[in-house]
Amino acid sequence: MYNPKINSVLLHKRDANTKFNPNAWAFFGGLNEDLETPINCFIRELNEEIGVKVAPVDVVEVCDYFNEEFQTHRYVFYVLNKMEKSEFVLGEGADFDWVAVDKINELNLTEKTLRDLKLFILIKSEMQNIVNELKKAQSQERCLRKAYDVLIAKYHGERIKTITKLFNILESDIEALWRKNGFLHCTNINYILKSLLVGSGFFKKEDVRTRWALIWYVSPHQYVQVRINDKWINVDVWAHTFGIELGDHAHGFH
Repeated sequence: MYNPKINSVLLHKRDANTKFNPNAWAFFGGLNEDLETPINCFIRELNEEIGVKVAPVDVVEVCDYFNEEFQTHRYVFYVLNKMEKSEFVLGEGADFDWVAVDKINELNLTEKTLRDLKLFILIKSEMQNIVNELKKAQSQERCLRKAYDVLIAKYHGERIKTITKLFNILESDIEALWRKNGFLHCTNINYILKSLLVGSGFFKKEDVRTRWALIWYVSPHQYVQVRINDKWINVDVWAHTFGIELGDHAHGFH
């Protein structure tokens, strides 16, 4: 669990009688039961161990890999949560607490927990580094160009996947989106673009607006307009794959 308000993760201290990694700090979690999916296992464990109920739609995957030590597949997820420690009820283990991400090296963490936390922090810091670079731009024009270049290198549009991955079109967890590469829906890319531009300080929320067009005159498509010196600039990162450059957007048979 991650609390963005205090930039901290909720960690669990194993008791001294635990077979593996006694007295060490780790994530809440456990083994799946029967045909339980990894996400449902994560949800059940949080409820059993600290009494928190989580909806599947709020669960974000950090990573998954084969754990050779236990010969099992390890899945790591997180959810956002701003509850106080006193609001949780510890079901098992010695202790738990919110730990600031810049203090994790001060704890006796399990090897896998430390590894996965570093990946989580890297994802968060990578995006912040991009924002910091945008803040160094000397004008709104250069800031927009830098943000555009970053996104066309990271994401692209695909007509077929727009249909087959339709269920992801309204995803709004920016860290989960940033962790992806390759195809993203136009709505997802535009959400990231707006976040980067506003985060740069060169633009306000009202300077970045979404607009809709029709591709092949039948398929709805979202693009962005960015205001610079009272002029609205069309921005369509998704359509760059199809030859659409900054200043234009996909529409019609374009």
